[in-house]
Parts: sequence; C-alpha cells; structure tokens
Amino acid sequence: MLARITDMAVADIEAKESLAKMERDLSLQAELRTVNARLGAHVGEMELLLEVSHAISGTLDLPELLEMLGGQVCARFGVSEFSVMLVDDATHQLVVEAVSGDAPRNARGTRFHLGEGITGEVAARGQTIYIENVASDPRYARQARPGRDKGSFLAVPLKSKGRILGVMNFNRPQENAFSQQEIRLAEAIAAQAALAIANARLYQQTLELSFTDALTGVPNRRQLFLRLENEVSRSLRFGDPVSLLMIDLDLFKRINDAHGHTVGDGVLRGVALALRRTIRKIDIVARYGGEEFCVVLPRVGKPEALEVAEKLRRAVAAASMPGPEGHPALSVTISAGVATLGTDAQDVAGLIEKADTALYEAKRLGRDRVAMAVPVQRASA
Repeated sequence: MLARITDMAVADIEAKESLAKMERDLSLQAELRTVNARLGAHVGEMELLLEVSHAISGTLDLPELLEMLGGQVCARFGVSEFSVMLVDDATHQLVVEAVSGDAPRNARGTRFHLGEGITGEVAARGQTIYIENVASDPRYARQARPGRDKGSFLAVPLKSKGRILGVMNFNRPQENAFSQQEIRLAEAIAAQAALAIANARLYQQTLELSFTDALTGVPNRRQLFLRLENEVSRSLRFGDPVSLLMIDLDLFKRINDAHGHTVGDGVLRGVALALRRTIRKIDIVARYGGEEFCVVLPRVGKPEALEVAEKLRRAVAAASMPGPEGHPALSVTISAGVATLGTDAQDVAGLIEKADTALYEAKRLGRDRVAMAVPVQRASA
C-alpha cells in the first residue's frame, strides 16, 4: 500500500513537472513568436530604409530625388498622402517642392512662413509633430482642404548638420494610424533624405558657380555657348526664330583709367543688372568677356530683336552707375549688334560672328547705337 502511494506521489510530481515544462515551452514559443515578429518588423524597416537610401542616393537632381522619395514612401510606408517642403533661404519660407499619393499636384509651389501652421512649427522648432486625430486639432483644421479633415498626420523635420532644410509630411486616413515605431522609422527616413537633399543642393550650387560669372552674377561664356547651342538646335528642329545680341560698353577703358578697376567692376555689375531687368524671363544675358555681353532671344525674329536691342540701349543709358566714393554717379552707353539664325547665319559660330561684325559696325558709326547684321546672300537657282 505504501509503495502504491509512493508511486502515485512520484507520478503526480512528474505530471506537475511535465505540465510546468509544457507551460515553459509554450511561454518560450510565445516569446519566440514575439521576438520573430519584432525581428520581422525590424528587417522590414531596414529594407525600407535601404531601398529609400538606394533610390535617393542614385541622383543629384533634386526634383528627381524628391520624386523617387515620394514613390518609395507611398509604396512601402503605406501613407495616402506625402509631401516635402523645403526652406527657401532667400525668403525664409517653406515651399512645397514635391507631392505624392493623393496629395493635390497643384499644391506644388505653395508657401508657408516659418512658424505658420503645423509644418511651419516643425520647421521653426526642428521637432516632430504627430496628430492622432486631425479633426480635433485646430492647427490642422485651419490648413485642411475640404474632405481632408479626418485621419492622422505626421510632420518630421529634415535636418542636416543641425540645420533645418525642410519638413516631410505623412497622412493616413485612419485615426491613431502611426505607431511610435513608425514615427521613429519616419525620422530615420528623414535623416537619410536630408543628407541626400543637402548633397543635391551642394552639387547644384557647384554647378551654378561653374556656369556663372563671378563678378556680374550672369551666366559665363561657357554657359552661354551651351544655352545658345540648345536654342539653335530647337530653332532648327521646330522652325522658331532665335536672335543674338552682341553688346559692348562704350569707352569702358576710359572709366578704368580714370576711376580704377573697382569702379569699373561696379559699372559692369550695373550694366548686367540693367540688361537682366529689361529682358524676358526666357531670354539669356551672359558675359562674353571683358566688357562684352551677349543676349540670347529665343523665338524672336530680326525686327523684334532690333526693338529689344534699342530698349536695352536706352535702359543702360538711363541707369545710374556707381561712381567713385564721394563723386556723382556715372552714365555709360552701349553699342549692340543684332543677328538672327536663318536670316544671317546657319549655326552658332556664324550667328556669333555676324552679331560681332554688326557690333563693330555700330562702333564705327559712332557708338551708342544698334546695327543689324547683313543677311546671307543665297545663290539663285
């Protein structure tokens, strides 16, 4: 009897131990599933970061970079709307530079003051703002579009080396739709994007410097030839006219000799400014060299080009150029030569040669005037 009781006790102990082991195994399995789920989510996050980084590091063209960023975020991060706003250093405003998903395309170019609205606050403070329910936040209600007053909204600053470059905005139609883990992921994406944006801007600035005349701020000779080649190719392809003005400051050497090169440099800057203020946005003013400038006039024939040249001549003559300190402003004049593709020349080299020849004819006739190139004489059939 005693042996039987002992056997039963042993069996009971073994059963309890077996049950405890099963419970431990089940607990370990549950923990393992949790760990696996976390690892899976982490791997997914790393994959998304890697894909975003790979996509945006493949280009230094800022619009293309932002387009790729928006595509990756909408496809992989599961947001209904995404936009990128960048700080315009000249105006200290936020400008909508890119939109993706259901965000309206006409939002591009919209401007906000720093501190204005949610995104302006993020840019001003450099801190993420997450709104779980946009309907309950008056800041969002003031800037929401009709039918877009529900869901959740996340705004993350774009920071590079302690400087705020802009803001990334994420929208989801559901309330409380972003977890803390997703917010951290969005901030990691923003860090990658900010680095790529900073690199793209630096590249663009370097490119602009290599194509810009350091003294006057207008395109240099190198940029002039590239732009002129493009306009001539377009003209030959589509049949639109293109004209070229070759401009020279009259008696510029006398200004340098009488007042020094510092004053002469100021005059060159003043002339460049007067030319830029007088032409259309699509026209191109460039410094050809020394005191010579060129103006490229796309889709402008010879009669209209002559009118533009006269307008520029009058604008420079009416402008006050900075003189020596303590002395009155200087007045300067220009001479200009006009040539038109097709009428006067058939290629870039010919166009420049014809405009230059016309310029020297204007000089020969007494300066402060405009002369036209002599049309090409075509052989009769």
